[in-house]
Amino acid sequence: MGAATLKRVCLQCSDEPGIASEAEAIIKRLAPAGLPFSVSVPPITMGEMERLREAGAEILTVPVDCADKKRFTSVKGRGLEEIMGSLRAAVEVFGRGKVGTHIIVGLGESEKEAVEMIDAVSKMGVVPSLFALTPIRGTRMENAASPPIGAYRRIQIARHLIVEAGMKASDFKFDPDGRIRGFGCSAEALERVFNLGYPFMVCGCPGCNRPYFNEKASGPFYNYPFRPDPKRVAEEAWSY
Repeated sequence: MGAATLKRVCLQCSDEPGIASEAEAIIKRLAPAGLPFSVSVPPITMGEMERLREAGAEILTVPVDCADKKRFTSVKGRGLEEIMGSLRAAVEVFGRGKVGTHIIVGLGESEKEAVEMIDAVSKMGVVPSLFALTPIRGTRMENAASPPIGAYRRIQIARHLIVEAGMKASDFKFDPDGRIRGFGCSAEALERVFNLGYPFMVCGCPGCNRPYFNEKASGPFYNYPFRPDPKRVAEEAWSY
């Protein structure tokens, strides 16, 4: 692959001591290529964030992953406030819109909790990306189930309306189980979301081209690797 085809370098860092210094060294080594860098890290110090920025990192991501506050620590092995504090620090260092986070749907959260988490990080100036839980053999969640496609579609719609249209979690209507029953917008506006297509595709940093991040080529597609059929995603959004 020629260098001209590359648009961005994305570093996905494991949660271990010294990982920020390793990422900094990699960025400095690859900096002569002149490409923008995105770095996804566990909570690190503000000083480490500043060094990553000075080395050439353009976007910093600190994954929230779990939107269920009651299960957060057991899932992440860290407290929610530690993650949120790291995101606030990252926004201070990198600026609004230059910090991202990941939210994994299927970790026990209700749709309402997922929407509230999307709203909370968006208000901070953090851009959230959605992924579906993918059980992996040999991990402690290998017997967990991927989320219902309908729930995932509704959360994707909510993410688009919050991030792109400035809506708030309080604008949505939920049933007693926390399922989305109304999006707080007109039927015409909702139809435009379906017709756009990209709210249902993989989202990430500019130039992101990971079409099969948590899907099988045979489907189902949680994040479509292509612009989906509006009728199909509309049908999926109201399934359970």
